[in-house]
Amino acid sequence: MFQSAIQALRTTPLRLMVLAQALAIAAQLSVLLTADRYQQLFTQEAAALLGGDMVVNADREPDDALAAAARAAGLTLAKTTQFNSVVLSSDKQTLVSAKAVDSAYPLRGKLKLKQTIGIIGTAPAAGQVWVDDNVLKS
Repeated sequence: MFQSAIQALRTTPLRLMVLAQALAIAAQLSVLLTADRYQQLFTQEAAALLGGDMVVNADREPDDALAAAARAAGLTLAKTTQFNSVVLSSDKQTLVSAKAVDSAYPLRGKLKLKQTIGIIGTAPAAGQVWVDDNVLKS
């Protein structure tokens, strides 16, 4: 039986079929490895964009029990509040989205600011505000 398998491999059509199968397996493996790398990259970038690994959205502040359970599980928390408002500058009105954060923000990534401030790892101090360039231009 082993002899007949070796003789069958010597024929051109069977060799081509084995070669095509090996090429298909190699192509599938390279696609899977590339997709896995992109998935890891997207996960890391999403965490940096969110400022953490998970976000809890609520209309009002969640119960203290949720925060206590998260801390008991070894998680670090950062509180944020986001709302829409209008900024008045001279005679112009600009609609803005304001985000208030506590001192733990961001849990992941860095805040990147223009001009002399550079890249920092903490939120603005109490009473301080950072604005987008578009707000200053309007």
